[in-house]
Amino acid sequence: MGIRIVKIGPDEFYLTKPGVTEKVMQAGGMSNANGVNTSTTGDPVGADLEGTDFNEEWEYRSIVCMLMYLAANAHPHIAYALHQAARLSHTPKNNHALAIKRIFRHFKNTQDKGFLWN
Repeated sequence: MGIRIVKIGPDEFYLTKPGVTEKVMQAGGMSNANGVNTSTTGDPVGADLEGTDFNEEWEYRSIVCMLMYLAANAHPHIAYALHQAARLSHTPKNNHALAIKRIFRHFKNTQDKGFLWN
């Protein structure tokens, strides 16, 4: 299943999925991204509905689905930001891609942490 269990205290563990996380990072072309501490800037992601059309090398909906898997299984801390970016996945704009990239950059700082089990 690819789950890594990291003991952080006497009765506390992180459950992570490093292999899947790295594959998703590669699929989004963000393996070498710089890290950030938060998964969102706080601005509403869907605010710019008339913005520039999405034009990245990666498939938006596919990446969103991969990130949803990680949010459900090891990284619940990205769920809100991901939900905001996924709301308009049928017609993504460039600002939605920037939100997804922000989530990837957040993974650079948190990929060794995951679901806290105690």
